Amino acid sequence: NINAAGSAFLKYNVNNFGLRGMLTIAKLSGSDANAEDEFRKLRNLSFFSPLAEISFLAEYNIFGFDPSDNESVFTPYIVGGVGGFYFNPKTEYEGNEYELQPLSTEGQTLAGGPGRYELYQLAVPLGAGIKFKLWQNWVGSLEMLGRLTFTDYIDDVSTVYAPYDELLLNNGDISAYLSQRIDEFIGEAEGSNAAQYNGTQRGSPDVNDYYFTIQITLAHNLGNKLQLGGRSIGKRANCPRF
Repeated sequence: NINAAGSAFLKYNVNNFGLRGMLTIAKLSGSDANAEDEFRKLRNLSFFSPLAEISFLAEYNIFGFDPSDNESVFTPYIVGGVGGFYFNPKTEYEGNEYELQPLSTEGQTLAGGPGRYELYQLAVPLGAGIKFKLWQNWVGSLEMLGRLTFTDYIDDVSTVYAPYDELLLNNGDISAYLSQRIDEFIGEAEGSNAAQYNGTQRGSPDVNDYYFTIQITLAHNLGNKLQLGGRSIGKRANCPRF
């Protein structure tokens, strides 16, 4: 699904490059109800998750760009780096909201399971954009940034259906109900058809999850000088004039 996202960043420009530290706050969500194929509709899973990401990025301005130079009008650029993010997939069931990771819906905490997945993960942001000189020291840009991640559980779905009766016995009713929601979709009692799905495909573990942001940004150039203690410090020291 498409949701709102916002970012704040600080960037240092040097030659044709920009070095950026960025904080992004967003929401991720998805639902099988929006799928086109019947397999996913029948699966009947859904999730939503807050997202908080810190990333460190390097930009390369293809045409060259100096935000303090009036002759710099626009340039396409590429961007990449490393980051870390927090997520916490949740879903709704009978009007209530449940966090999915503690429920181990794919049997992570059953005997022989891998244990619960971590909610703090690494990401590799990669993308491109185009930036424009707006006026004076203001720069605008349009940027698309994708994140490759090292987890397949942003949506709490990855492998196969866990044994329903074992989930029911060890993790409780809600864990079992939210692991397999096909019976809910077809209007039958919870667990009526659970046994036939044990061990069958629930997700796609061969490809990790990824997410994208498309953002319009506005930046103000602070210039080459810092004002410290009432003294202006530039890139180089100049001899005094008398």
